[in-house]
Amino acid sequence: VIYKLGNEMNVRLAYGRTLARPTLREMAPYSNFEFVNDYQFTGNPQLQRSLIDNYDIRWEWFERPGEIYAVSGFYKRFTDPIERTIIGASSADNPEVTYVNVDKGTVVGLEFEARKQLDFIHSRLSGFQLGFNLSLVRSEVDIPQEKLDKIIERDPERSEFTENTRPLQGQSPYLFNIDLGYNNYKTGTAADIQYNIFGDRLSEVTSDATPDVYEKSRGMLNFTVSQRLYARLSFKFRAKNILDSAIQFVHTYKDVDYIRKEYKMGREISLGLSYDIN
Repeated sequence: VIYKLGNEMNVRLAYGRTLARPTLREMAPYSNFEFVNDYQFTGNPQLQRSLIDNYDIRWEWFERPGEIYAVSGFYKRFTDPIERTIIGASSADNPEVTYVNVDKGTVVGLEFEARKQLDFIHSRLSGFQLGFNLSLVRSEVDIPQEKLDKIIERDPERSEFTENTRPLQGQSPYLFNIDLGYNNYKTGTAADIQYNIFGDRLSEVTSDATPDVYEKSRGMLNFTVSQRLYARLSFKFRAKNILDSAIQFVHTYKDVDYIRKEYKMGREISLGLSYDIN
């Protein structure tokens, strides 16, 4: 439902139901060894599909063509969400990784978005455009009582501080993106620099008292520039993952991070020429 507050302003209300089906590998009734991560992966034939009810409200203002200011609120209710789970994480032997359904989960959040041309500062900045997007999210899943009992049994001092909920797997508490672009149609010059970062997010759930595995926050910086050389010939330069921040997965116990896995993706630089035959 869209309600127009004026020629350039809307309020949107939306509801939708989506589903997520398990993949064949997640359901396959056999085990295989993962050499890279040194664990055994076992499918779960009992997996059920997940259902997600989505509720959204959004206010948006299009001040000028290509510009936007928007504030959104959303609520998602998950039934039988599928989560990656480590069985026997504290064992000396290779742990087993599988996928399981949890009973239910919720996600609620706010999103702020803006995109503005910079010619309001000075006419010489007419080709520049600045945009950002910020999401603040709270997700929640109940921790099974069986796991809570194992945590308290292993560390009785934690009993009064142990919460009975945790975040939904894969959901960051915040996401932030910002980009600065330049486009000159007369000279055929275009450039864009983008930076994005996310908060620590739950990567793998453990079935015992071992702390869950979290992927640590990291930023990513990308840059692209292209230039028209002739009527149909263009040059393009692209640099991805310039910061090359370490990707870390950790267990956190008593405010100390114990690294489970760490690696880097490396920087990617490319040059290209293109010719338009149309």
